[in-house]
Amino acid sequence: MKDIERWEMSSKTGKGIVCGRSTEINITEFRNKYFVIITDCGKIGSMVQVQIENSGSETICNPKVLFGIDKPEVLAVASSLAETCNFKKPVVFGLSLKLYSGSTVKEVTDLLIDIIGVEKST
Repeated sequence: MKDIERWEMSSKTGKGIVCGRSTEINITEFRNKYFVIITDCGKIGSMVQVQIENSGSETICNPKVLFGIDKPEVLAVASSLAETCNFKKPVVFGLSLKLYSGSTVKEVTDLLIDIIGVEKST
């Protein structure tokens, strides 16, 4: 029998209050990407993949809705989270938030950074 290559999948979860709503975050790291669920209503929501490219001193995020709501604010939130949290590989977000306002994005970003324990990129 052939040896099966083994790897460890790591996962982190956390929750907090974002704009007055209980919000849960689950981050799972795979060998080739991250899968991050952010919800304040108990649903996976829209699935958005963000490819991150570094071009010199500039970071370029390319979001793509895999399924769910294809709205500019969903793409903007996914791109902002991927860039600010400094993910080193592609990330797939499951986003299900009641509001996609600027204050929601800031509070979700702070909560996500707190859970994964990284420095915020500026």
